[in-house]
Amino acid sequence: MSLLIKFLYSLSLFFPRPMLKFVSFMGDMIFLFGLRKKVLYKNLNIAFPEKGANWRRYIGRNVYRHFLRQSVLSVYYAAYPEKLDGMIDFINFDIFKTALDQGRPIFYFTAHLGLWEILPLYVSYKYRRSAILYQKIRNEKINDLVLEHRSKANCIFTDRGDIKQILTNLRNGLDLGLLVDQRPIDQGYTVKFFNVDTRFYKIPFKLLKKFNAIPLFVFCYFSKGRIIVEFKGSQESSPEKLIPEYAATLESFIKKCPEQYFWLHNRWRDAKL
Repeated sequence: MSLLIKFLYSLSLFFPRPMLKFVSFMGDMIFLFGLRKKVLYKNLNIAFPEKGANWRRYIGRNVYRHFLRQSVLSVYYAAYPEKLDGMIDFINFDIFKTALDQGRPIFYFTAHLGLWEILPLYVSYKYRRSAILYQKIRNEKINDLVLEHRSKANCIFTDRGDIKQILTNLRNGLDLGLLVDQRPIDQGYTVKFFNVDTRFYKIPFKLLKKFNAIPLFVFCYFSKGRIIVEFKGSQESSPEKLIPEYAATLESFIKKCPEQYFWLHNRWRDAKL
């Protein structure tokens, strides 16, 4: 498996356009054979109960396509981040610029939406270095390959369970990038998300207050053939207020482009429906 991943990685690096066509076809095949389709449809039914079966099939097929396409693009742009110059349109860039000028650490709260791998690569390349929290892949060889790919960017990738290293990164003045939309490993904090009581990570929001950091909600997604990076600020600092605001913001972005969200994670496994 690791040899196959390395081969596909090399093709993505040197032949990105043919690979984008190939993985779109592969996405259709994976959808056809039903890999995690039950989880996909369960999530779509919960989030969009008013939508019909045809809509869910259309979105579902494009979820697989998008995930594979963004994987190819992340490999390519990690090696050549300068090629993103001129391809990105910023929304609310002034919020980001103001945060940079304040001389305080920034916590980027984002999600598995759109081009989530590209976002930290470009921000660290173009503006300021960040430490990015990630979840280790169980296959050690594949995990090492992914880390090698990610290390080409001006980022430090830290296992989300390595609290000591996370604190070291923050004390060294690094910004922190967090994907906090998935089911937490701790007890978390429960808020409404698509009208369902849903647990979210609480510790990152507590760290923000401890380090007097600036919260920024930021999402990177496709729109009309362009890459959009959109920022949203917050005046809140307590987890009890920030987490509901993050959840509501994420929900609004998902509704803009539902086919670009990673619905294959069993987000509501523990929810009482």
